[in-house]
Amino acid sequence: MDLTPQIEAYLLARGDWVKSREICERFGIKDDRKLRAIDDQPGLCSRIAISGNKGFKHISLATTAEWQEHYARERKHNIMALVNLRAKRRLRLNLTRQIQRPQIVCERDTGQTLMKLPGVRPYEMDCPTYMAP
Repeated sequence: MDLTPQIEAYLLARGDWVKSREICERFGIKDDRKLRAIDDQPGLCSRIAISGNKGFKHISLATTAEWQEHYARERKHNIMALVNLRAKRRLRLNLTRQIQRPQIVCERDTGQTLMKLPGVRPYEMDCPTYMAP
């Protein structure tokens, strides 16, 4: 049974901030976490009320200052969540990306390691003792 309409009516009737404990006791909710969003599911109060240190207040009764504070806090929280998610994605890509190591090329007679330079003609064309990898 969805308690959201009943909780909304109660918040409107009260007209001010209501502690989460009071809402839970009145409606028989065991855990106040159900009032807030969990995973991808909205909580019982997510769409009808703003939340703060004082409890919950219906969005239509919130003052402009209360609404702006709530909006700024939610916006900051969501931006930080996106920033952290992007940082994790970049870290994962960096950790899982296959590192391409340059192939080691050696001169056949001496075993000396040869370094390939970008834009320089391949060494094997000039050296008869070149040893292919």
